[in-house]
Amino acid sequence: MSYIDSNILPGEQVVSRANIHWVVFVRPVLAGFVALLCLGSLGGAGAESDVPLLVFGTIFLLVALWSGLSSIIVKFFTEMAVTDRRVIAKRGFIRRDTVELNLAAFEGCKIDQSIMGRILGYGTVTLSGRGGLVSPFFPISKPLEFRRSALSAAS
Repeated sequence: MSYIDSNILPGEQVVSRANIHWVVFVRPVLAGFVALLCLGSLGGAGAESDVPLLVFGTIFLLVALWSGLSSIIVKFFTEMAVTDRRVIAKRGFIRRDTVELNLAAFEGCKIDQSIMGRILGYGTVTLSGRGGLVSPFFPISKPLEFRRSALSAAS
């Protein structure tokens, strides 16, 4: 059961949910592709010429594995939702970071989108509430829809 579903108050309804965009997997896929190119080119003319390819291939393989693991953790352990009473955001696997804003204290969402974010439909959502609470979440799919649902629930 998800964090949001397990922390819903009696009578509270989820209005909208946000998901992490698939773009978090671009870095590990590219690093894995470069690692395969380097390691797949081994066995050429001489063993001395294979050393740089082996080193670079190993480095890129480690980067692909590490960034792939962190991307999986970000994708599957980050949740954001708007209910009829509050905005809830949670991230983290072992160490959990949560933000729960009552709609009365919710002031708004700041959306940051790069050119690629506009084209592919993702962006950074920063929640703000009374008292200066600011919490950025990146990269959220359809950030404008999430902001729209949060603002309409708050009004």
